[in-house]
Amino acid sequence: NTDNVTIRGAGMDQSILSFKGQIAGAEGLSVNASDFVIEDLAIEDTVGDALKVNEGDNITIRRIRTEWTNGPDTENGAYGIYPVQTTNVLLEGNVAIAASDAGIYVGQSKQVVVRDNRAEYNVAGIEVENTIGADVYNNIANNNTGGILVFNMPSIPQRGYATRVFDNEIHSNNTENFAIPGTAVSGVPAGSGVVINSNDQVEVFDNRFSNNNTANIVISSYFSANFAGQRELAAEFDPYPEEILIYDNTFEGGGTQPGLNYLTELKNALYGEQGAFPDIIWDGIVNPENKDQRAIICVDNGEAQLLSIDAGNQFANPGVDMQKHDCSITKLQPIVLASYQRVITWRTISSALSALLAVTLASGCGEPQVKHFDANSYPDKLSDWGLVIHQDGTLTIHQDTEVYALNTELFSDYAQKLRTVYIPDGYAATYHAEETFQFPVGSIISKTFFYPINGSGAVLTDASWSGDPKDIDLSSHRLIETRLLVKQAQGWDALPYVWSGDDAYLAITGALKELKAANGESMNYLVPSKNQCASCHATNHTSGLILPIGPKARHLNRLDPVYSDNQIHRWEKSGKLTGVTQAVPANAALLDTSADLEHRARSYLDINCGHCHNPQGAADTSGLLLNYADHEPDNMGICKPPIATGGGSGGRLYSIVPGHANESILSYRIASTKAAAMMPELGRTLVHQEGVDLINEWINSLSGECL
Repeated sequence: NTDNVTIRGAGMDQSILSFKGQIAGAEGLSVNASDFVIEDLAIEDTVGDALKVNEGDNITIRRIRTEWTNGPDTENGAYGIYPVQTTNVLLEGNVAIAASDAGIYVGQSKQVVVRDNRAEYNVAGIEVENTIGADVYNNIANNNTGGILVFNMPSIPQRGYATRVFDNEIHSNNTENFAIPGTAVSGVPAGSGVVINSNDQVEVFDNRFSNNNTANIVISSYFSANFAGQRELAAEFDPYPEEILIYDNTFEGGGTQPGLNYLTELKNALYGEQGAFPDIIWDGIVNPENKDQRAIICVDNGEAQLLSIDAGNQFANPGVDMQKHDCSITKLQPIVLASYQRVITWRTISSALSALLAVTLASGCGEPQVKHFDANSYPDKLSDWGLVIHQDGTLTIHQDTEVYALNTELFSDYAQKLRTVYIPDGYAATYHAEETFQFPVGSIISKTFFYPINGSGAVLTDASWSGDPKDIDLSSHRLIETRLLVKQAQGWDALPYVWSGDDAYLAITGALKELKAANGESMNYLVPSKNQCASCHATNHTSGLILPIGPKARHLNRLDPVYSDNQIHRWEKSGKLTGVTQAVPANAALLDTSADLEHRARSYLDINCGHCHNPQGAADTSGLLLNYADHEPDNMGICKPPIATGGGSGGRLYSIVPGHANESILSYRIASTKAAAMMPELGRTLVHQEGVDLINEWINSLSGECL
């Protein structure tokens, strides 16, 4: 999430990043930044997407190979190269092999050039989806299920248009569809050269098509696209393809073995078992409001024919009428990518502020001092901060820190958590009714993860804890990690420390702790890297800024775990919180069965999922919003089909199916331990059974039907 970064290897066959055995994290490389260049390396065998760039301007992906080395397989990751919500994008000279969704995918983007790439043995070789302005040329798309796709999907605010597909080799895209059922591409028939769905202003010219067994070009509306989970569309979504221009392509073979049964039956009825579809087939479904006879499909391609299969009338009158397609459309202009200068910037801090950040913040007579370090001098040992110390067999916290707890907390493999916040003397945090409290520079939030242990040292995952740090006897508890959020002048910084002996040590790249549970089973506990911490705490993907998740009024509005007082009132009375102007509803505790069921469920989703699934979060491209706010039912997942879940759908059609948790993607993902499917995708390797039971109970209580 840092702008102006270049990652360069020695070549896609020499610098290979292999993710075989990956047990957490859905992506191989996740980028949330602008002015980003990656070139000359390979990314292999990720459990999810190989390379994802989520929001950013000026993105160059050049000579990257993404591959699942076992060949086409439903268990492969969904996307090879996956820029989404990006602008001014160049994808050049890449190779994408065996993705279970799309090898090269550009979604919800603007001003894109995709050239000189090779895509093979993917479900979709190259896919341009909900994108405005794309040139796709000089590529080779072969042996995919569908060679090149130009789609518009509903439930996405940006409608794509203006795509040119030209001078490509598109041949033998006949690989059986191996996508996860329920995903959009699972309905693409094997044998499709170019597929245009619900998109406008698309030009297909100067391409060389051969031996695509359904048809060399397939054009369809949303209604006949064979998407799983089709439903009533929002009024603003235009499901009809219009202003499609096809000219000067060469066609050879194809159309002999359509990849869907109904198309095979239609082909046999029209052309015989030994015959073949024409080079272009169209579902024939026209916008009934197209009263001005707006051009739909114009064909100027020699002897090539277009067959309308009349799908809207149950194939009653299929036929070829090339006079209807003898029309003209103003041709699109080439995409010209904006030039940009890569600028290295240096952070500067005023001398007065530097002095503040370097000062030792003393408090408590004879007590160890809390220290605040600037970003260039973080200490290796946690004890140097003076916040949380292993001392005389107990865990000691500084007297000037506040211990706090949340109504419902983020699940972390049943680890217990000690949360503290330190605010420099003479300063206070500022209250906000909905958002994270605003903390002054010098504040430090800590979260220490630990487990009770039995006599043999095995960790206990079913023990309770009072929340009072005086009860953490280190002879019966094992410390795992302490995470710090440090407020610097430029914003918050995240630091993971891993316990070893009587201190914890800075682990920028995280760690894997192999623990033995009391039932004898081994468990992998993952300490996140510094960047993984930032990915969950991000305010949005483009700013690079992060925020604490827990210190919000609805999470903190509860009794203090140590003192018999409301936490917010206690912070206010101690002078550490100002501006408390209004009471807010408290999120419900997970196990408080006296609380309303929906309130408990939404509170759980808010803390466990809402930090990503919100309008500015890392998962905003999914269209699924799970933070505690007023959202439309489909945004909350009710009868919402997936957009880009890959294997995360589990073959289910909707995020939430009222009354049927066993058919809901949400239930599947929170109950999964597969790295490519589980949600949250970081921070756990076990199933939170109590949380799963709560969400299932809530979904099963809902009424209604998904159309």
